[in-house]
This record gives sequence, structure tokens and C-alpha cells, in this order.
Amino acid sequence: MSALTKLSYKQKKRSPVTINQYLNLLRQIFAQALKFRDPATGDPLLRQVPVVKDLDVPKRKARPVPEMVLKDVLEAVPQHVVEAITATLYFGFRKSEAFRLQIRHIDFELGGVRFFAE
Repeated sequence: MSALTKLSYKQKKRSPVTINQYLNLLRQIFAQALKFRDPATGDPLLRQVPVVKDLDVPKRKARPVPEMVLKDVLEAVPQHVVEAITATLYFGFRKSEAFRLQIRHIDFELGGVRFFAE
């Protein structure tokens, strides 16, 4: 399997918020590129910069689970799910982060959790 195939195989879909962050970086790059001039003529090196628009982001309201419902859920699910929910409540993990948490992610010296870039 080639490196490109491995890369595309592992890629996840990005949320509109994340894509907008990338687009903002792209806009900043274009703004810096506009500052460069041809030393001989003084003309900008880029003649036209594309307009980069943000994606629409759905506005969601936080809907916390009522404590009575959470208590019933914690009594009904397996222990590993209880631990994942508890870690999520204390640390604000996403579901995917809570379920891939391993001992190697825990920093016992600093008393926290660290996910690595891989």
C-alpha cells in the first residue's frame, strides 16, 4: 500500500469549523503573498488573489443530559462506558478521544491526559 493510499484511508471528514480554520490560514498566506513585489518592476508577484469564503457552520445549542437521566444511563451501561462518560465529563473529551484513551496517554507526574499527534 502506498503512502498516499494509507493517508487517504486514515483521513476523517473535517467539520466546517475546522475547515474554516484552515481557510483562515489560507487567507493569511494570500495576504502575505500580496506584500511581495517584483524587484525590477515593483508589481505584485500575485496579480489576482482568490476570494476564500468560510463554510456555513450550523449553530448548535448545548443540550446537557439531565442528572436523573445520566444516573439511569450510568446504571445501565457496561463499566467501560461508565469510565468513558466520566472521563468525558471531567476532561471534556470527544467520544472518539474517550474511547481511545490508553494508559500511555496519562501523565502521572503532571496529573493530566495527553493525546499525541499521531
